[in-house]
Amino acid sequence: MNQRALSQITRIVVIQGATIAWIAALVGWLQSPTVAYSLGIGGLIGIVPNLLAALIMFWHQGSQYTKQIITAFYLGEMLKWVITAGLFGAVFLWLTITPWAVLIGFIVAQMAFWLASIQHVRKLN
Repeated sequence: MNQRALSQITRIVVIQGATIAWIAALVGWLQSPTVAYSLGIGGLIGIVPNLLAALIMFWHQGSQYTKQIITAFYLGEMLKWVITAGLFGAVFLWLTITPWAVLIGFIVAQMAFWLASIQHVRKLN
C-alpha cells in the first residue's frame, strides 16, 4: 500500500471518528451518558469494519495486480459484512446500551464515510 492510499484512508476514518465524537458529545450533553456511549459504540461498529475493508482492498496497487485487487475487494467487502454483524451481535448480547442509539451511531458513521468519500472524489476531479 502506498503512502497516498494510506493517507486517504486515514483522512476518511478521522472524519468518521470526529463526526461520531462530536455527535456523541452533543447527545451526552442533551440526553444522557448512556445514550452517548451507545452512539459511540454504534459509530465504532461502522468505523472498524470500514477501516479493515479499506486496508484489505487497497493493499495491492497497479495494473500488474489486477487479480489480487479484485480478490481483495471481494474479500474486504465480505469481511466487512461479517465483522459488522459480529460486532452488532456482541454489542447487543454483552453490553448495556440503548439500542436505537447504537443504530443511529452506525448510520451516522456510514453517512460520514459516504460524504467523506464523495468529497474525496470531487477533490480529484
